[in-house]
Amino acid sequence: MLAYTVTIAVISLLISAYGIRFYAAPTCAWLVKAIVATSWLFCVGMVLIVPTDVQVSAREVQPKQQHIALSLLWNTTYWMCFLFTWVFNPIIASFVSSADFTFTARMTASFKENILVYVVSGVVTVLGVLLLIFSGKLTWEGIPGVISAAGNVFGLVVVVLLLAYGLVDVPRSIWRYSDLDAWSLHATKKVGKLHKKVEEAMSELKISAALAANMSKLISKRDSLRKYVDQINEEISGAIPLSAVQDVEFGDLDLDYELDHEGMVSLRKRCQRAVIVFHRSKYQYTKLVKSVQFTRDRLAHLQETGAHTQLLAREVGLKTLAVFCNILSAGIIMAEATLFLGTSLPYSDTFSVISMLLKVCNENIVGTYSMILVFLLYFCSCTYHSLFKMKIFSLYYLVPNYTDSYSLLLNASMLARFTAPLCYNFITLTKLKHTALTDSALAPMGKVPFFGRDFNLYYPIMGCVFYFAVAFNFWGRLIKAFRWVTFSSSLNFDDEEDEDDQSDFLTRGQSAVYRADTALLDFDSIGEGGHGNGAGPREDSFTSSEKGQKKHRELDTDERWRQAQERMREKRGASSGRSAARSTGTGRDTSAGQNSTTSEKLDSIFKGLLS
Repeated sequence: MLAYTVTIAVISLLISAYGIRFYAAPTCAWLVKAIVATSWLFCVGMVLIVPTDVQVSAREVQPKQQHIALSLLWNTTYWMCFLFTWVFNPIIASFVSSADFTFTARMTASFKENILVYVVSGVVTVLGVLLLIFSGKLTWEGIPGVISAAGNVFGLVVVVLLLAYGLVDVPRSIWRYSDLDAWSLHATKKVGKLHKKVEEAMSELKISAALAANMSKLISKRDSLRKYVDQINEEISGAIPLSAVQDVEFGDLDLDYELDHEGMVSLRKRCQRAVIVFHRSKYQYTKLVKSVQFTRDRLAHLQETGAHTQLLAREVGLKTLAVFCNILSAGIIMAEATLFLGTSLPYSDTFSVISMLLKVCNENIVGTYSMILVFLLYFCSCTYHSLFKMKIFSLYYLVPNYTDSYSLLLNASMLARFTAPLCYNFITLTKLKHTALTDSALAPMGKVPFFGRDFNLYYPIMGCVFYFAVAFNFWGRLIKAFRWVTFSSSLNFDDEEDEDDQSDFLTRGQSAVYRADTALLDFDSIGEGGHGNGAGPREDSFTSSEKGQKKHRELDTDERWRQAQERMREKRGASSGRSAARSTGTGRDTSAGQNSTTSEKLDSIFKGLLS
């Protein structure tokens, strides 16, 4: 088993390293990359252990040495994923998302953000454990099982629903892509949607850069805040030139930044987010526009040359793959729906396609591995396809070369949190009574009433209900009937839009594709392009009343900047007075200087690690 363990480790390491190299942005710190890669390594390793565990556990005579080795691998990968989910990834993610300027301030903010989660989770867990113990349903030895069961229940609730959506959407997406004309129309609508997102991202980036530039004008070079505003301008200048933010109009809330340390932190956080969202939207937009243009050119070329055989072969091949995926989906759903039957009925194994094929291929090691691997990869693909297609996570999915540190860490946390429940749910579909996973890492969970075992058998029925609801668009009709706009806009998936929005996106997307509207992404060309390039209406198109309102807004903005400058002078005067008073004290300045020196030393040490 040593060779097997080394092979699993090498494959997991290669996949993790490739993922980091392909997705991570150049600005990601190397320590963040190392943490994410390590988290991915254990997640991938856990998935790769499943086929071997199933194959070994399906034998009538199980090799004891292999069972012990698999148990050790399960314990290692499971509890490491648990630590990455609840300790490493959240703390580092909160650190990198903080916009404070010093290491100590960012780490303090990270601990404050996570301590509340730990306290609430700990209190709920302790109360639940005490309740079960005093009721006689749990012993002190079963406490580790409560921890495993709590994590597994939460993961299973989410995994089953995501899996159900993916089992419908993955075959549907493949079928849609088989017809180039239909896919081109669908992609054009998505181009229109991304076109709007790029405009919004560009507008926010310009406003953020203009705010930083104006802050630089307000703060003198001798001010203690000068180094902070210079750092903000340096960070955002790489994304947008100053020439593009000369005539930016500010909204009512854009100037609500105090000229103090907290105001600089808030402004820096806004600028960082604006840069990330713009680069992400820009990449998605340009990639999809080029893909649609290439598809249409290729389709036109094949039709002109009369190469209809290639088009037919492609369409038949993809539709065959979609049908095969639908068969896999139906088999998985049937197995989930009949999971609660267990082995109580004489022919209950026949309801699970995975269990039935496992018995057929039991004597064939290669066949067993291949069958389990196909189902498992499809299982994982459907789940994670759904996860980052939800709008609530759409800002954090992986984008090649433009994935920021926070998105990488969030993705790693999601993988670490859902991989173990996903593998456990898959193994239960095999109807095996004993496996290395259930006898090792998840063995304590069996001592917990209901949530330890029964919940994992009965809850998947809800996934089957959700599967048919998605297939027949029940949720979309229900949301539209009751006008649950807020719920729909936050929890539905990217493809679920109103027909009116689809029509508008189609018009916008056609304009972008046919005109090759790359001027939208060129700051020097803004105002020269066509539809929706972010330039705004021309000056001569305003009516007299609109011109008056615009002039009033400009005067109001100037007045607000003057008021901000006055507040800054007052604060600086008060600060100077306090400094003079402190200078007559008993050495407080020396202590403050020592603290500042210590903070600067920490910043210099950790600057290259987590910045």
